[in-house]
Amino acid sequence: MKKALSREERRAILSRVYDILVTQNYDPIRQISGYLLTEDPTYIPDCKNARALIVSIDRTVLLEDLLLLYFNSDRKAVTS
Repeated sequence: MKKALSREERRAILSRVYDILVTQNYDPIRQISGYLLTEDPTYIPDCKNARALIVSIDRTVLLEDLLLLYFNSDRKAVTS
């Protein structure tokens, strides 16, 4: 079972993975999306421990975080 991480820890890990993918000339959105859709960790390269970082986050929790962020910002934009 994966260690329960705080939202801040998950955000920091995802940001770190994103930055690693950018520096390695990957399209981070496509790579992370591929991982989230398939749960296949090979979408994320081993470079700088990015794969180990992303698999440390429970994928379901990460998807929930992303949906909450998406819908909360969408509602703020509509009400502004």
